[in-house]
Amino acid sequence: MTGYLKNLIAAVKSVYEDVVYELDVEAAFTDQLEKNTAVKVYAKLPGWFTVPTPLGSYNPDWAVLVEKDGAERLYFVVQTKSGPFSD
Repeated sequence: MTGYLKNLIAAVKSVYEDVVYELDVEAAFTDQLEKNTAVKVYAKLPGWFTVPTPLGSYNPDWAVLVEKDGAERLYFVVQTKSGPFSD
């Protein structure tokens, strides 16, 4: 439990009051979601949440509701990990 307490970011647009992050890239992504005026609400998704794909079920990292030109769209963010292929 104490490990999670140091990896929390206070959130306004999240479905939770605080967002737990594992990596700095997730903290930066959360910060950008909070600052983006088009983002209405977002959630870091739990491990049990999956979406069907032609290759089987997949667990995206985030769900983000964005409003643009008066229309809302729900996006699933596949990965927010950093590494050699993240750019």
